[in-house]
Amino acid sequence: DRFLLHPGDLGYAMGSGILWDVYMELIEPIASRVPYMVTVGNHEYDYHGPHPNPSGEPMWAPQDEPGHAGGWGIGTQDSRGECGVPTAARFDGTGNGNGIFWYSFDEGLVHVVMLSSEHDWRPGSAMYVWLQA
Repeated sequence: DRFLLHPGDLGYAMGSGILWDVYMELIEPIASRVPYMVTVGNHEYDYHGPHPNPSGEPMWAPQDEPGHAGGWGIGTQDSRGECGVPTAARFDGTGNGNGIFWYSFDEGLVHVVMLSSEHDWRPGSAMYVWLQA
């Protein structure tokens, strides 16, 4: 069995619907033959300010914590306002986690866990609780 993992930074469309269309056409020869499993990266999710949030969970980064030296980059304008909406509309997770944001699946003898780099992973967070279950 074969599958392809693409953990974020998918098409760098950054708010352009036409670039999403071009990207989907480019991956079609592969994605139509093998499972193409994705999750979001900063270029699909990051945005500073009010925004839609299909994950239902707050964006989080280490720089949000007191005493952190910074440099993570989350909370910038990387997605140009996409906030995960086009990605969530074009791709599905497996239904056992939080959409495309975090989920897992079995393929042969391999258990794959997809996690979001854009959400809180600390003890007590939704993603952490799901991972522990």
